[in-house]
Amino acid sequence: MKIKSVMSAGSFRTLLGRRPYCSDPAWEGHVLPPLVQTVTLGVIRTEGGVNQHELVLATSPPQGLTGSFDVADNDFTTGWVELILGDFRLINGFEYTPAALDTDTAIALTAAISALEGFSATVLGTVVTVTHSNTMGEVEFRAVHRGTKTNFDTFVPNTGYLGTGDPTYGPLIFT
Repeated sequence: MKIKSVMSAGSFRTLLGRRPYCSDPAWEGHVLPPLVQTVTLGVIRTEGGVNQHELVLATSPPQGLTGSFDVADNDFTTGWVELILGDFRLINGFEYTPAALDTDTAIALTAAISALEGFSATVLGTVVTVTHSNTMGEVEFRAVHRGTKTNFDTFVPNTGYLGTGDPTYGPLIFT
């Protein structure tokens, strides 16, 4: 399985109070923090359904894992291409039909990706942007070319996985 499931419903802000006068000797000579602060936290649900509170950096609403690639060559005559998205494999001529122009092939790919459970896609020219509904975790994202042409290139990120969504793990943020 190539999808590591980690989800979050987003972040929440917790109000923290403190005593106006601290008895800790470490505070002597230092400026005391304000009386009221908030900290941003999130509930992270990992595989197995375990909920844990983690420090997160977040926007609202949460954004899914994303990545993009370019339909660089529309000639599939030397072999087929396998586009790998998590547990799914899209093969030209089966899950989508290459068209006469690169932009039309990108549109066909966008429709095929959007039909997959948990995925959506948009297209701008020949660049296809893929989004997965998971906000965290690992979703495989790459292409295997079985011919002499490199039909899809410029994968962003080029790590073999979709890029981080939101929220992401982060440092403690007081406001």
